[in-house]
Amino acid sequence: MKKRVLAGAMACALLLGAGAYAEEGFDAQERIDHLLSHGKRAVFSCSGNLVKLRTAPAANRMNGRMAEGDEFTILDAFGEWVHVEVVDVTPDNKEARRGMTGWIHAENIACACDMEAAEDEAAAAQ
Repeated sequence: MKKRVLAGAMACALLLGAGAYAEEGFDAQERIDHLLSHGKRAVFSCSGNLVKLRTAPAANRMNGRMAEGDEFTILDAFGEWVHVEVVDVTPDNKEARRGMTGWIHAENIACACDMEAAEDEAAAAQ
């Protein structure tokens, strides 16, 4: 039941654009804007384990899985989803390779800067 509710919420979020995901006052669009502000050459890392590298935003089909610590650059964004290109894979990850592309949810991206400080600044500005 929870999975169906979550799937419905994600579908609504995609239809509405920026979506309803919020992380302690820092909504998904603000998070994506922050990530994109680093530029196209910035390297980010995956913060989750076995994160699906999807063929399209919220798609069930996937190109592989990313492990915590795998590194990538951001190619594009759509709503809460980020299109990435893998630049480095942890040695134990057999489900991804360098140059692979796909979509991951913004909540699975670790930013090199202090994201908590950026969230605090955004909350204070409101």
